[in-house]
Amino acid sequence: MALSGAAADDVDGLWDWDGRGGLGRALRDLETELRCAICHEFFSAPMALKCGHVYCSRCIRAHISTYPSSPACPTCRRPLSNAGAMELAPPPLLSTLLAKYRRARSGLLAVVGAGGGDAAADTSVAEAAAAKGSAHAERRPYLRQQHFHSMSEKNLRHLAAHLKLKTTGDKAALMQRIKDYTLIHNADCDAAAPRPLEELRREVASMEADRSRGRNFNALSNKAMEALTKGKATMLGFDIPSYQRGFQRLMKEHRKRKRGAGAKPGAGPPAEAPAARRRK
Repeated sequence: MALSGAAADDVDGLWDWDGRGGLGRALRDLETELRCAICHEFFSAPMALKCGHVYCSRCIRAHISTYPSSPACPTCRRPLSNAGAMELAPPPLLSTLLAKYRRARSGLLAVVGAGGGDAAADTSVAEAAAAKGSAHAERRPYLRQQHFHSMSEKNLRHLAAHLKLKTTGDKAALMQRIKDYTLIHNADCDAAAPRPLEELRREVASMEADRSRGRNFNALSNKAMEALTKGKATMLGFDIPSYQRGFQRLMKEHRKRKRGAGAKPGAGPPAEAPAARRRK
C-alpha cells in the first residue's frame, strides 16, 4: 500500500539493492519478505491468512472481494472459508520489525555502498553461469506471478527495468511484456539446460514485435475493407472505383456470352409474334 509521511522517504523498490554485491543480494532477499506480494510495497497494516502468507490489509481484502464466491490465497491458492476476511489476523511482531527495518534502510544502503558502482556487473549467479555454459550453475529461481492491476505504472516500469526489459509503452504494454517474460522465464527454469536470460529477453521482444505487426496488418485490412465499402478513390495504390467498374463490365460480358451460348445450334431466328404476322 502507499506510504505516507516521513517514513515513505526511504522506501523505494528492491532494485535499490542491485549492484551491491553479495550483502546487497542478501538484504534484497530479506526485504522481499517484508513486502506485500500483491502491491510489492512494504506491508501496510499486515494481515496473515491461516496458510501463513501475509499481505497488506487493504490488498488482501480487495482480493477477497474480487472473488467472493471462491476466495483463495493469492500465493498458494489455498481456499479460504466462506467468511473470507474473517480469517485475517495480524502477525505477531511483524509490524515492529518492519518499522525498525524501514528506519535503518537508508543507513544500510549507505553502508553496503554501490559495490563498485557498476549495477550491470551485478549479474546473478544463475545468469552468469548460464551465459558461460556452466554445467554446475545454481538452479534458477522462479519469478513470482505479479498482480499487475494493483501496481502503478511507475512500479511496472521499475519492475521492467529490474528485469532488464524495455520500459517503453503504456501500462497495458508493460503488463503484457512482464507477463510474457515471467511465463518464458519460469518455463525455462524447468529445462535441463536453461537458456541465458538475454536470449529470453530477445524472445519477449520478438513476441511483442509479432503482435505489433499483427495489429498493424489488421488495422490495414480494416481500412481496406472500409475503402471498398465506401468506394474511396484510392487505397494501397489501387483505384478502387476503377476496379469496381472493370469487374462490373467483365460480369456483364460474361452474362452476355452465357445467354448466347444457351441458344440451340441451327434453330434460326426466333418466331415472329402473332401480332406482327397480322400486321403483314
